[in-house]
Amino acid sequence: MVQRKWLAVLYYAGLLGLTLFMPLAIMTAMRERGEPTLLTWIGGGIAFVIWLSYLILPSWLGHRDE
Repeated sequence: MVQRKWLAVLYYAGLLGLTLFMPLAIMTAMRERGEPTLLTWIGGGIAFVIWLSYLILPSWLGHRDE
């Protein structure tokens, strides 16, 4: 049971890290290319929606399996 809990913690920590990395990668790429920052906001919004669907929404609905 403890191993399953640690696996869940690592899984959700990985999802959180990936979600935080996505907007940073998009911002870095846009700065180097000189593109407008609107694309950065769109990328951040997409990352937030992914974060909401994988981390927050299951907790609210009581379906999170830890």
